[in-house]
Amino acid sequence: MRAPIGNPFRIDTDEHSWIQELPEPATLDVMQRQFPTIVHPENPESFDLKTYPYGCLTRRGVEHLQRMGAQLRDSFPEILADLPSLPTGQLKVCSTNYQRTQASAQAFLHGLGAPPGTPIQVREFTDCAMSFYHGKRELSAQLSRRIRALEPSLELDRAVAHTEEPLLACFPDMDTGADMNWIRVADHLNCQVAHDQELHPQVQPHADLLRGNSVQRFVTHYKDREFLAHFAGPLLLDVLLEIRAAAAARLAACSSVSDSDSGVDMRPHVTVFSGHDVNILGMLFALNAVIDDAHWPSYGATLSFEVVEVLPEGEKGSAPTDMDELLSRLRVHFYYHSGEDAQALAPLALHTDRSRFDKRTGGFTTADEVAEVLSRQEHGHEQGLEPRTAVVTSLSYEAFLRLQEEVAGGHTAQEEGSVSVTHVSGAEGGSGGAAPVKGLSGFI
Repeated sequence: MRAPIGNPFRIDTDEHSWIQELPEPATLDVMQRQFPTIVHPENPESFDLKTYPYGCLTRRGVEHLQRMGAQLRDSFPEILADLPSLPTGQLKVCSTNYQRTQASAQAFLHGLGAPPGTPIQVREFTDCAMSFYHGKRELSAQLSRRIRALEPSLELDRAVAHTEEPLLACFPDMDTGADMNWIRVADHLNCQVAHDQELHPQVQPHADLLRGNSVQRFVTHYKDREFLAHFAGPLLLDVLLEIRAAAAARLAACSSVSDSDSGVDMRPHVTVFSGHDVNILGMLFALNAVIDDAHWPSYGATLSFEVVEVLPEGEKGSAPTDMDELLSRLRVHFYYHSGEDAQALAPLALHTDRSRFDKRTGGFTTADEVAEVLSRQEHGHEQGLEPRTAVVTSLSYEAFLRLQEEVAGGHTAQEEGSVSVTHVSGAEGGSGGAAPVKGLSGFI
């Protein structure tokens, strides 16, 4: 949880009230010593420190991320049991050029049980796949202007226009008309709700409309194939590169010993990406997740990619001989935690039909719901769900790679008026069983 990104209502006491919500500087100093940030030398000062206290992580945010880290540790006990003893390089943490995402990573690592001294890398912001809005400012603005001029965006403007008058009656100094930033208004309301702050009685009747309207403004962007290609394509590529790096380390370990399994370091490779709620939402659209359009990732939401090596039938214990063979064995399982304390990490259901992109039906939000729909699908009882629109919770590495290529090429597909369809079997494949997990990547 964080302070809002600004003060759209122009309230004189607003800044002081959010300063009161921030952690003590001594707390941040301890977190920095425990998990130091290594910021690219070309980066400017953290963007949210320029707007202090706005945009900064709050005390509740620190505590919440610690709980989310502990929940993830408990969700993957086989993977994360060896976390404190992982060799250098097998636990990698990346963050954006914001103090709040860096502090979020530090709090998350504390809850995760990461070894003290684990560094948090902050990439040069123009080359950071999680920093599209800042890193590719001109491109993002150009694409956004095109989308905002389309009818769905104009309809969103019209839907909230009637709230300007009552808002001005409460806050006469706030911007209106062309200068009205509805996303900042909704963001302020979201942060107030998250911190149990009472909304102004004249704002309360419009709060749900304003907050939901803001979600749809982002949805119109992530449903645009060209925008999504630039926004989420690089993020998916980062995940794939981390998988390949873990695979290369596994292959090197196998080739360094005479016996394929004896003496091989089977401890996992773990990567943590500490980004923003918009990164999570964009990735959900890129993955074609079965999530309702009204869904917004809460603070601390986690998207996890569990990578396992599936051994070929009858070849238990056989080591892969080259990279192509190892990659053909890999399977990626997808999990999602919305960030709500009452929720648990659950398998994330994906549509394998890339043309099925308008997710207006209710999503599967619990492990039981996902298991039920997969069971019905397997036995052929799922009504109205054709094989080409199958729902899966995992993909082979090859299928995941094709998915990334399709997302990254979205602007071409949009121009050509066609979207290729990837059909992936939901079966695990082979009966040799799954080898110990080799990798886990996740966004928070």
